[in-house]
Amino acid sequence: MPALLRTVLILTLWAALPYSGASQVKWSFFATNLAGIQNSSGQALNLGTSGGLNNPQMFHADVDGNGNDDLVVFDREGGRWLAFERVSGQWAERPEWTRSFPKNHQWVHVADFNCDGVPDIFGWVTNGIGVWQGTRVGSGIQFSWALGNQTELKSVYVQGNPAYNLQVISVDRPFITDVDQDGDVDVLTFDMGGTKIEWHQNSTPCGLNFALADACWGDIEEGGLSNALQIDACTGSRVAPPSLAEDIKHAGSTVLIHDLDGNGLPDILLGDVSFPTGVAGFNVGSLAVANVESQDSTWPSGGTPVNLWFPGFSLIDANGDGIKDIVASPNERVTQSDSCVWLYPNSGSTTAPVWQRSQTQFLQGEMLELGSYVVPYGGDLTTDGLHDLILGSRRGLRYYINVGSAPNPVWRHTLVPFPSNLTPNPTWTAPCLGDLNGDGLLDLVVGRADGKVYATLNTGSIFGPNFSGSAVQLGTHDVGQNASPELFDLDGDGDLDLLVGNERGEVAYVRNDAGTWVLATERFGSVDVDTARTYSGRAVPRVVVNQGSTELWVGSAYAGVLSFPNVSGIINQPAELTPQIVNSATSTATSTTLGTPFGGSKRAGRHQYLIRGSELAAAGISGPTRIQGLKVNCVTPSAPYLSQGFNITVRQTSDSVLSTMGPNGDAAFAYLAVLSQGWNLISFQNAFDYDGTSNLVVEFCFSKNLPSSDVHLAAHRTPYLSHAFGDVANHNSILTNGCIMPGLGTDSLRIDLEFIMTPRMVASATVAHDGNLNAPWIKDLDFDGIPEMVLGVSTGGIRFLSADTNRIGLPEADFEVGDLVVWPNPGASEFFVGGDGFVRVHGLDGRFMGQFVAGAGSPIPTTDWAPGVYVITSPWGRARWVKLP
Repeated sequence: MPALLRTVLILTLWAALPYSGASQVKWSFFATNLAGIQNSSGQALNLGTSGGLNNPQMFHADVDGNGNDDLVVFDREGGRWLAFERVSGQWAERPEWTRSFPKNHQWVHVADFNCDGVPDIFGWVTNGIGVWQGTRVGSGIQFSWALGNQTELKSVYVQGNPAYNLQVISVDRPFITDVDQDGDVDVLTFDMGGTKIEWHQNSTPCGLNFALADACWGDIEEGGLSNALQIDACTGSRVAPPSLAEDIKHAGSTVLIHDLDGNGLPDILLGDVSFPTGVAGFNVGSLAVANVESQDSTWPSGGTPVNLWFPGFSLIDANGDGIKDIVASPNERVTQSDSCVWLYPNSGSTTAPVWQRSQTQFLQGEMLELGSYVVPYGGDLTTDGLHDLILGSRRGLRYYINVGSAPNPVWRHTLVPFPSNLTPNPTWTAPCLGDLNGDGLLDLVVGRADGKVYATLNTGSIFGPNFSGSAVQLGTHDVGQNASPELFDLDGDGDLDLLVGNERGEVAYVRNDAGTWVLATERFGSVDVDTARTYSGRAVPRVVVNQGSTELWVGSAYAGVLSFPNVSGIINQPAELTPQIVNSATSTATSTTLGTPFGGSKRAGRHQYLIRGSELAAAGISGPTRIQGLKVNCVTPSAPYLSQGFNITVRQTSDSVLSTMGPNGDAAFAYLAVLSQGWNLISFQNAFDYDGTSNLVVEFCFSKNLPSSDVHLAAHRTPYLSHAFGDVANHNSILTNGCIMPGLGTDSLRIDLEFIMTPRMVASATVAHDGNLNAPWIKDLDFDGIPEMVLGVSTGGIRFLSADTNRIGLPEADFEVGDLVVWPNPGASEFFVGGDGFVRVHGLDGRFMGQFVAGAGSPIPTTDWAPGVYVITSPWGRARWVKLP
């Protein structure tokens, strides 16, 4: 029997298979360098799983405390931290070093301000500069806020006056170093006008006591129509402190100072948001008074000039020769981001520098670097017990065969045919795998930027895939932009169903009914990973069975990977819930301005209505939901509308009566709506998450209405105070803000309401987060009962993450990993499993084939099974069995 087909224990479980242990586990993932990447020639990429780079900012610091300078990289794209150690002439990533680094955005600068030999971090905060002090703990560093009760770093702009915020706008990049070489760090940054460079001098060695020493460092000014420097432009007189608002005239600039010409004085190298070139200004003054008298507007004009839009610059020793080099990279996202880290080593000396570009992919060239996003998906496509990868990126689809081992996968880029009509897309290409036709081979399903999902059958063999031909659209559904599919048998009927994430951050459920794809709901479980409300959630769903419980893990644009438990509790619920809050026994209608929320005879109005949780429970609500909208029942024919529209807010409360007008809730609706007789749907612009038990307060309010007439609604009396109304008699001018109108009184007349709700799964944890556009694929690759994750990120690469549990007392695995004896293997109509007890069998696509009795006298019939590979699990081992055609 070929070794490839021998039953081995080291196999790959599909995501549907449970992880070891006696109870459900909450996992937490962290980056490791246990996996490798090779190019198509088999050459290893030293930094293969470092995730790529888009807008890196680079610094030296002794992170591990061994006395040697390490390399620290912060990527503005996603706020990602990376740390590298120089080993045998190469940079090796140390992902564990940055786990305690602070979460930063926009820009940072690493410098030791307090002279303790431990790197500190300066970084952007809303009003300027924040500072985090590093403290060495063992071989790592912990960071803490260094400014006490201050929210930002301050500087004295006028001698004798108080210190004000030392402002740096978010798009800028200042430079923090010892400008005058007096032993403390100073700050060089552009002023709020965006033309002059300010020098904020630190007067306290090993401290943070700043004052504006020069308002026009170098006596230069950046021009308004070009990035060329105006020489002798100003005198450096002190100015009044700036306002707190970011000046819109300042579009964005980057600053680096270094002795570029070898005369012993700091020169300046600038980047501008509107230009691709760097401008160098050469200082002939002194350390105390800089004077720039010449410039190079296409630095370095003696070599290959910088040509990266809005370049930023870093000063590091890239090659370990003891001489500082310069790295140029874009300061903001650019179209071409897979070759945007240009290295300019100093091939001369410190006194006679020579700047020549040597690389366009510094560090990037050693990474899997595919541009601006990667969506990974895995499966054993060669039947060797190891999971291979399919990657979607702006370069299209790529196949990486696993030539490593279970604990240490190594993925090699390998050419295979992909569908001719799935051409590269710069915005989104999201693959997944599953056996669609029951032939035992994993087929390819791909989500596209236009919201459509395509499928192509695998026409290869168990030894290698073939996805040639033309992909066909899977169903007719368009779920919204940037579709991300996942295949799993959600309803347990033996075929694979489809979950599709979209740009809104939601997940659609498309049920497979015997080959017909039926849209069950566009809002499965009310999943919404757009936690920042940016309308860019970019949901990437993955189904994980965790200790027998089916969970949905969803990658996102900005919130990382969120886990949603209890999928089985959602799958059998209706797609939509419509509880009506009415009472036929006390039915009536509003009849006065103080009774209706649509009192159009007035310029303003405000009404709040209380609905008890017990009433919603009686109407069928038994758990968390998302309120997508509501209906009101209009009884007025030819109802006029409120001319400036109206607002609806919703909040939860423990109050059981409305004794007074309460606070506003969360904004749900703000627009026009024209009511007609009967029930009228008002769809919320911002859905409201209801916990399933609390009481609810719904508020209607409006302002600046052109008076017409009141519109009345069906209503009912409640046995408690359920309605609060505003004092419209004394607050009815064109300037009145109805939404903050004080209350006039309360009563028990509540309008009839019907809520539009969808069942909601509540996110239990953020299991992983690394930058932006997190696209996960999860698998227990080394069979230790603990999953691994391959994570795509917006910097164009992948991260390999291992898991730990945040639950104390995690049960050990129920069994030791060992060989399961299976015969005949391969086979045709039946097979046997050695041992005494029960075994479970799954297809490679996660399909459950059944539970069977093991033993030499108990054949497991497979006549009706499709040819392919099947995974066998038991309390005493695991194996796989191959059924021949």
